[in-house]
Amino acid sequence: MADIPRYGPTDYDDNACLSVPWMTWLTIAFLLRPAVVFIASVVKRGDRFALMNLFYDHPGQVLWTLAAGLPALLVLIAWWRRRPDAGPTIRQLWRQGRILLIVSLLGNFVMLLWPVVVLHYRLDIQTSGQLILCGILLYYQLRSRRNADAFKDFPAIELHPQPQQENPKI
Repeated sequence: MADIPRYGPTDYDDNACLSVPWMTWLTIAFLLRPAVVFIASVVKRGDRFALMNLFYDHPGQVLWTLAAGLPALLVLIAWWRRRPDAGPTIRQLWRQGRILLIVSLLGNFVMLLWPVVVLHYRLDIQTSGQLILCGILLYYQLRSRRNADAFKDFPAIELHPQPQQENPKI
């Protein structure tokens, strides 16, 4: 019996690599949300902490969740540089991307629970929603075959790169 291809032609990008699944993009966006909140708070003219207080129970929590999101930022950088001419560091970062996202999700989960467990803050609906989403994304990162395959795939190094053609002058 012939093997049935797992992925179709539309599942690949311009470099013939498996494209990143939308749930992975959701994971990266979720993990980088503290950076958006932090930057928006810093550039706000009025009360700089009002926006952070809207999303986080404790002032230090935004900084710790920022730190927990750093591995996701590394994955984003590796995706951005995911080309045949990428160096060995980018290739290694990409191959470890799934692990980096799992570590980042676990760190985020801990930072969300920290004020509730250690400081005895009340578990509100917003934190509960973030914890549930964090758990769903963690489950996806651990179980998705498509996601694992995307992080295994990287454009091959061009052994004989095509020379750049200059545009003829008219």
